[in-house]
Amino acid sequence: MTSLKIPILLLKTKSIPNDSYEEYFSIPSSLFAPVFVPVLEHKPNASNLEQVKKLLQEGELKRRYGGMIFTSQRAVEGFAQVVQELERARNLAENEEEHIVVGNEHSELGSTQTQLLPSVPPTTSTPIFPFYTVGPATSRTLRTLLSTSPTILGPLHPEILGSDTGNGEALAKYILEHYRTLFQPQSQLHTSKTSQSSSNDGDGEDFNNNKSPPSLPPLLFLVGEQRRDIIPKTLMSPSLSPEQRTQVEELVVYGTGVMESFPTDLERALQMCQNHASTGNTGPDMGIERNTQRSDSWQSNIVVVVVFSPSGCKQLLRRLGFLDEGDQARSPPSVPTTAISLPLDPSSSSSSAAAAPPPPPPPPLRNLTLLLKHQQSGQTGSAVASSIDPSTTARPRYIIATIGPTTYAYLQTSFNYQAEICAETPSPEGVGKGVEAFLRKEGLL
Repeated sequence: MTSLKIPILLLKTKSIPNDSYEEYFSIPSSLFAPVFVPVLEHKPNASNLEQVKKLLQEGELKRRYGGMIFTSQRAVEGFAQVVQELERARNLAENEEEHIVVGNEHSELGSTQTQLLPSVPPTTSTPIFPFYTVGPATSRTLRTLLSTSPTILGPLHPEILGSDTGNGEALAKYILEHYRTLFQPQSQLHTSKTSQSSSNDGDGEDFNNNKSPPSLPPLLFLVGEQRRDIIPKTLMSPSLSPEQRTQVEELVVYGTGVMESFPTDLERALQMCQNHASTGNTGPDMGIERNTQRSDSWQSNIVVVVVFSPSGCKQLLRRLGFLDEGDQARSPPSVPTTAISLPLDPSSSSSSAAAAPPPPPPPPLRNLTLLLKHQQSGQTGSAVASSIDPSTTARPRYIIATIGPTTYAYLQTSFNYQAEICAETPSPEGVGKGVEAFLRKEGLL
């Protein structure tokens, strides 16, 4: 059995201290060798994170909100930073109190510390405080946070929910069905009490008849500057009844932008793969962060590129030569993109090629292995085979995979480009299984 690995370019920043994608794709039995190419840089919104901190300090989070929503790992990390700061401050204050001599000085200091970091007071709201999450990565980070910060988060009675939904639309539907059930008993109790009051008080009947149904407390949604609005639109839709409608308050806790170094880093990573395809080695260190897998054990004819967000997609597709001058997918492409797109009629390919204007410089060949396989078996026309520039035959086939349906749809709507793979779940396992299934289906494994 060959030990050659397929390079898989992960267009994301490597998480610290541990990255679940590196762990998954670096195990000895893995078919892949991960290469990280950072795309986005995230800058925390200090003033808004300070608002979250104040809500926790003053015990207002559970008074004002019925739960929180997280759809971004960066939002979870910002929240975790605030919680951990408060946890450290609380622990430090408690340790100092233990060593201070009892007296006026101790009382004054203790009073000051209590004012800065009060305990979360008892509340009459829902017994649990849901943390709604969109996927396994955000859920894992929150679970770790809950276990390491019991003093700050414990009084909230938080519960992590929705981690299997996978995208914002599915999470919104889950919240719509689940959230109101947390308050249903209270609504019934409220109705019962107001009915009893109206029977004992002459003015109560008019008040009860005019009172609207009790509304659900709002949800706090920690977001980035760039985000979809599917969750607020779904939960606050005017088509919902007042009992179902939920106010969503968005708070921007980080900004996002494409890193200035992304085009250069992408070029280096692709050149590294190109050099290996041509010569069997990457040459000098290209400066791209990757795992310890030696590049001389890579396969040279396939490269998988995993896209995690719409950001950077245009630069990627342009660099690979998949877009025309109007930033739309080449149609027909200058080289076939999949086995099923290979023309069955050689004459039709010849005539279309003759009528077409001179093509731009040939893009990297994406399906050399399949093309040669079909050519040798006589399943492709000579016109297709002869149209291949020999200078491109050493280039690997680039296979595009997306982390989920949002990015997959973005490629289609923005560039008329259809990625080969859309992960069923936004996780290392979802990506890995999707890529492996595609490669086996295409006869590349």
